Amino acid sequence: MTNLKEKKLVKNKKIKPFIGILIAVFLFSSFTLDTGPVKAVTGNLIEGGSFEDNLNVNWGLWQDQGSTRVYNFNRAYDSAFGYGSHCAQIGAQGSPDEPFTAILSTKTDNNKFSVDSTKEYFLTFYAKATQGMDVITYLQRADNYNGITAFHARTITNDWQKYIIDLSPDASTEAALAFVFGDMPDGAYLYIDGVELLVNDFTINTETVKGYIGDTKTISIPDINNYPTESIKVELPYYDNLTDEITFKKFSIDTISRSNIGFTFPTRTFAGVGTVYVYDIPAGQFNYQALPRITEFHPSQLRADEDIVIHGDGFIPMETNTMLVVKSIDTDNNVHDNWISPEYFDSDLVQFSANLPTGIIPGSLYVWTSFLNMNGEDVVAKSRTLSYKVKPVIFAVEWSETGYEQVGDKLRIYGKGISKAPSVNFYNNSGEKIENKRAKLIELTDTEEVIEADSTYKQNTFSITVTSGGVESEKSSALSFSAKPLITKITSKYSRSQYNDYDKMPAAKIGEEITIVGQGLLSDISSTSVEFQGRGNDRLTVWLDEDSIYNSGKSLKVIVPLGAQNGYVNVYAGGEKSNSLPLEIVPSIIATYPDPILPGQEITIVANGMGENIELTKIYFNMGKNNEQIVLPYEIIHNGWTGEVKAKAPLSLPYDITTVSLQYDKWKDSGESELNVQPYITNAYINMDDKILTIQGYGFSIKPKENIITYKLADQNKTIIDPNARILGVYATEDGQEIRIRLSDEYYYGWVSVQVGDYTSNEANFGPVSVKSVARRIQYVENVGVTGVLYINGYNFSSEGGVKVGDHWADVHYRSDFFIIAVIDPAYLYDNPVIVAK
Repeated sequence: MTNLKEKKLVKNKKIKPFIGILIAVFLFSSFTLDTGPVKAVTGNLIEGGSFEDNLNVNWGLWQDQGSTRVYNFNRAYDSAFGYGSHCAQIGAQGSPDEPFTAILSTKTDNNKFSVDSTKEYFLTFYAKATQGMDVITYLQRADNYNGITAFHARTITNDWQKYIIDLSPDASTEAALAFVFGDMPDGAYLYIDGVELLVNDFTINTETVKGYIGDTKTISIPDINNYPTESIKVELPYYDNLTDEITFKKFSIDTISRSNIGFTFPTRTFAGVGTVYVYDIPAGQFNYQALPRITEFHPSQLRADEDIVIHGDGFIPMETNTMLVVKSIDTDNNVHDNWISPEYFDSDLVQFSANLPTGIIPGSLYVWTSFLNMNGEDVVAKSRTLSYKVKPVIFAVEWSETGYEQVGDKLRIYGKGISKAPSVNFYNNSGEKIENKRAKLIELTDTEEVIEADSTYKQNTFSITVTSGGVESEKSSALSFSAKPLITKITSKYSRSQYNDYDKMPAAKIGEEITIVGQGLLSDISSTSVEFQGRGNDRLTVWLDEDSIYNSGKSLKVIVPLGAQNGYVNVYAGGEKSNSLPLEIVPSIIATYPDPILPGQEITIVANGMGENIELTKIYFNMGKNNEQIVLPYEIIHNGWTGEVKAKAPLSLPYDITTVSLQYDKWKDSGESELNVQPYITNAYINMDDKILTIQGYGFSIKPKENIITYKLADQNKTIIDPNARILGVYATEDGQEIRIRLSDEYYYGWVSVQVGDYTSNEANFGPVSVKSVARRIQYVENVGVTGVLYINGYNFSSEGGVKVGDHWADVHYRSDFFIIAVIDPAYLYDNPVIVAK
């Protein structure tokens, strides 16, 4: 027998053999072809579908005359839940026949009904059987019993199950309902209850249902009360938090009346096109407009380039269907709406997060949503607006222009959320506000906002905050800064030109008087002192009396002390340190020995103004007729404040016409000068958090523009490159000087050197070491024997440093930027980690 389970059979000629005998004999004589009254097409079209009364009034069981089986059709004391106390029971004895040899049908005298070929119908019934079996249902004409719908087979189980079938008649006529079961097993019993036939003739009068999540709204559908509440569902756009998928989900309704159904806008649903289902069959669509709503947001004060979390509902979890709208400003002070896509929705669609842009200013925010309705039209909704403030954050401050770093010069402040009517607050060390200065937005990028303001004249050192949109940045995060408000000029006997005749580098010999010009050099609370650079990190202090200070503290005179070196000069007045100005020391020869000089032998020159760096020292032997020979010393010994320079005198010295002069750095004791400074790098490193490259050493120009940086890759050829770099400044430190450079691209390791004028420093390696592979072998090594050997590949190793294996240091036998061979006791060969140190 063909398995008919769940198979929707098309109408065919299979029923023809039975058509002639369908009208022959029924087991109950009351089942006739009488054409009695037909019920209207509202409500259940079937009478006696719960089988509570006499079964034979509304139902008849027909059996083929050729069938020898015995069927019992009676009422049983069993029922599907909610359908009374009884049901129909059909029992079969004998071998199964063809399906259409036994049919239960509504009687055509008082249980027929009219059907319309332009409409669809719902058939629902409950059934169970003592043995598994198939039952076929269909509609047939009431006048000749010909089938007018497809045949629908359902498998009946041992428990009560509800079956729903969509029937589509191909003729408008009076009809009857039929159940086919001629092939049911021998000895089996079939139970049927709750038979309902309803017309699918819905008109949804409500085009759009609008409200908030949690609201209860109604949809107008005439005569919908003819259908059980549990048979009606509304399908809505839905976010499935378990599968992380956007889908649709059916929801039960809350209420039903004659012409309305009511339902609550469920959590995780969002605006779109909804569908009403009756018995799981679509009855019509409507526009489901779940409105966006904001209940609160966090943080209470927004921060540019950080996340905001919006709490509420009615959000559509698709990229461009939900937008957060805030206010932004540009560098021309034009305010505009900034539309931001959410980055994350929570699983209940009650909150989302978005990254706020730089340039955000205080204002009102709202959530905007959009969906396509049934007509393909874009439907837009906006939440209520909520006012917000923006918390300014500042993270860097620098002078706006190199060389303009005194009191009153412009400061450039970097931060976020500082674009709306910014002003700069200046605080002293006690936390008291000194002054407030207006600022101007000058630059706006995706990562930062930049404002500019004049610094205060009222104090040399201060901390700053920024107020924007009426909100001040955190005082606890105020940026400390010091100005150079007092020293404007140093005049001395010697000077050398730098870029032009108006930009002079002052220089003096030990014991000479210099004049320092500025403001505030006289204090009534403490004496004034001048600080000079000494050897190494030493600072030499000269205390002044009031007679050395002139013009109400606008200038002073001071003697350059013994031991002074090239470096910065500061003035302390009233306990405050001034800005720094450079002063170079001209060397002066005190004596030479031995006497007489022996050519080719050691010569010792005793001099003032000698620094520590022998590479900056030269000895000039002038032998007449433009015959000058330069000899580099091989030792400088400092005895107290003086230095002894030792060198090998040249062999070609004439007898009595040679003069000798000594140069340290740019200055010779004769007063001649060199334009440039010879730098020396002691260390270079990069902070990977802020991409600031720091070059440490000495001999750098204090003018950042005079320091020309050469950048090289850490490859085999040390390739010279031109990265996106900006010198932030040159700073005096306890160990010498530092050049700080901001790198703004992918370059972060390699070699660097500094050129000042015609002099280029040594190259210094910087950046992290990268180990790509480590091979470990136990092998014979000459002069060592059988030992553990590591072959390490990578880059940026530099030429010096160690290799540590676990807790033990290996002996490095070969090292380049890219390859290292190191040996270690075999017992530690496989220890980890392997660390390459620089």
